[in-house]
Amino acid sequence: MEGFAQLLREARGPYFFSSFPSFLFSSFGGNDGPSLPQRGQYRPGPGLHPQSADMIFTSLPLRDKIFYKIIHIMSSLIQVQNLSKIYDNEGVKTTALSNADFRIEKGEFVSIMGPSGSGKSTLMQILGLLDKPSEGKYFFEGRDTTTFDDDTLANFRNKKIGFIFQAFNLLPRTSVYENVELPLLYDEEPENGKNKGKIMAALQAVDMEHRVNYFSNQLSGGEKQRVAIARALVNNPDVVFADEPTGNLDSKSGLRIMKILQDLNETGHTIILVTHETYTAEHAKRILYLKDGEIIADDPVKNRRFAHNGELLK
Repeated sequence: MEGFAQLLREARGPYFFSSFPSFLFSSFGGNDGPSLPQRGQYRPGPGLHPQSADMIFTSLPLRDKIFYKIIHIMSSLIQVQNLSKIYDNEGVKTTALSNADFRIEKGEFVSIMGPSGSGKSTLMQILGLLDKPSEGKYFFEGRDTTTFDDDTLANFRNKKIGFIFQAFNLLPRTSVYENVELPLLYDEEPENGKNKGKIMAALQAVDMEHRVNYFSNQLSGGEKQRVAIARALVNNPDVVFADEPTGNLDSKSGLRIMKILQDLNETGHTIILVTHETYTAEHAKRILYLKDGEIIADDPVKNRRFAHNGELLK
């Protein structure tokens, strides 16, 4: 960020950031400019009420407002604005998602929670670039994904996103090694000499290197999901989406999967978990609640659950 701030100074001159009240934002590297907010629309400095921050922001010159919003978008891993999805079936329109507006920072662990039909799967498919919104904007690392063509979307998914599914989605009669290798085969510039190292590192992260030559049908449900997690990690994605990852597992295996996801998050991975269970959602640090296609709450988890060796720790 310091390099980016330097470019801004050179492009706009030192007067630009000096127009921001110093007490409104904490700074990176002196008077380089406002720090990047972690949640909410704007982040006030110590002791400043958010409403006061909004009032001060409103008083800034239009030039500064626009530039701050650019920085605000670019700082987030994910930012969606008025995101909607409407399905049209022979003239019958069904709104699956309505005006979603939120942001997710790098390194967060967020649960998207809601009952069946709430729109959580639709939202995950859009965030995972498996589907496109009908309305609104979706920025990933500051890039407007709604302008991407199909080839760009496919490349972005392979490089930036990992998926973990409830049904594992492993190839049958195929070895663990080959299942984890699959995302690497779609690289535009494959590094075959490095693939083995990436695969073994991913398997070691989920304690499955000892099953490397097993076929997927020789594994238990918990082992299959751990292999699926390794497959999601092998390209070192910016974000991992986990769609009901414990839904087909017994409670002990489910807790082991949640322990792996929490450990991955502690090492810097961004995790987005989709679930209908409060118990599972509370392993995350923040929960987005959906109902009837709308986000009705966005709250930090106050009493977070921690999994350890198949047991729950509080």
